[in-house]
Amino acid sequence: MASWAEATACPAARPAMAGTVLVVGSYVLWAASGPRDLRTEAILSSLELVALHLLFAWLAFHVAGRSQRSTRLRRSWLLLALSGAAGAMAEALWLYFESVLQVEPHYGIADAFFWLQYLSVLAAVFSLPFVPRSAHERSLFALDMGIVLTAGTMALWHWILAPLPLEGPGPPVAYLMSYLVLGLLILAAVTALVQSRVDQVSPGAMSLLAAGMLCSVGANAFSVYAILFKVPYYAPYLNAAWVIAQTLVTLAGAWEAGSSEQEQQAPQRRQGRVVLPYAAVILGMALLTFGLESSPYGLGLRGLLAGAFVLVALVLLRQLLLLRDNFRLYEQAQRAAVTDALTGLYNRLFIDRALRTEVERAQRNQHALSLLLIDVDGFKRINDELGHGQGDRALVCIARTLRSQGRASDIFGRFGGDEFVAILPAAADPGAREVAARMREAIRGVPFEGRSLSVSIGMASLEPGMGAEELLERADREMYGWKSRRATQSPGDEGPLGSLV
Repeated sequence: MASWAEATACPAARPAMAGTVLVVGSYVLWAASGPRDLRTEAILSSLELVALHLLFAWLAFHVAGRSQRSTRLRRSWLLLALSGAAGAMAEALWLYFESVLQVEPHYGIADAFFWLQYLSVLAAVFSLPFVPRSAHERSLFALDMGIVLTAGTMALWHWILAPLPLEGPGPPVAYLMSYLVLGLLILAAVTALVQSRVDQVSPGAMSLLAAGMLCSVGANAFSVYAILFKVPYYAPYLNAAWVIAQTLVTLAGAWEAGSSEQEQQAPQRRQGRVVLPYAAVILGMALLTFGLESSPYGLGLRGLLAGAFVLVALVLLRQLLLLRDNFRLYEQAQRAAVTDALTGLYNRLFIDRALRTEVERAQRNQHALSLLLIDVDGFKRINDELGHGQGDRALVCIARTLRSQGRASDIFGRFGGDEFVAILPAAADPGAREVAARMREAIRGVPFEGRSLSVSIGMASLEPGMGAEELLERADREMYGWKSRRATQSPGDEGPLGSLV
């Protein structure tokens, strides 16, 4: 990932980041210098938020204007710019009603702009050009989304929904519940950002955006809790949380505005995929334990139990999917460990073990066993004249042809380079020679770049007291004897070794 200094090299990012540091730094220094008048602090924090929202809107609009971006990505950043503008308008209206008119700003036009801000963020996140997922990854993502929403619902149920008075909720309660629902949807959006990779967007910007959204959800949830249950709190702390949340979002816009093309294409780590289910289960069990010890609400406790069961079921289902995926990867790794990557035949390691095993079995049961060692004729000339790519293709064609001429019980492998081997259980000398002859004729009939392929085959049959190494050496001597005699013969003259193949 590019460094922060590299991100500041973009002219659009420098003033944005400098402005963000100036605005937020001045507020933090002022708030930390001692107790302040709450009305003055409310005005300053609202002005801070208006400035941060406008700054983010400008940055997002700047990013959306990059011509090299896809239409889908530009649309997402335009929606983020709209969310910044809506947030600035909402904070400005809130400041006007609360500080100028000195009236309660709840349940009014300011909330409409807040809702527009959150809905724009949701639309922007879910319209981002995420890298396509496989069916298995989509299943895991759906489970992760269910885990996050279940854990979030359990927390809201325990601290807010279950303790509410049983009398029918009035409009203010329904109005506050809308912010909680939006908060759960924001959690789903954060999950999408953490668990997925977005094309043409730097991972650093997405991480900052997710952190800011998560901080905003926490601040909003505490605000709703404090209003519903009339919990006293020191307003500057809550205002500071909102300022921090929007600062992170604004820095995400600055990071993306200053990011390079290389950073936008950098792979995004997704450690959340590993941590998320366990963190959610820990949260669910902690809430359940806390409810058992301290909650006087029978309904609330039953809700926590139901949520805990759902959470555990989702996590177990998710882990079962991962176990199935791991088992498939383990099988693939096992096959890769004994398979030649080019031809698909067994590799030298497997052939050595298989030959020793078959020799021991044949000697124990007094069965016949033969071995064919096969070498491609003129393979260096194929590589020199046609290139190594065509040489690889020739090896693949020969491997496919060899396998087609064998029995189901025969074991074929690539011995190395342009050499192949065939282990023929229960095959004695005459039958093995017939198989070798069929293989040679079949390979001659394979059309390849206007020329005929050919192989030299050495054969050896197991005799009493012979080991795997001696059997292989005998086949190797016979194969090289055949190659040396062919080099001195005229085309079409098989010579005394012709009967071998």
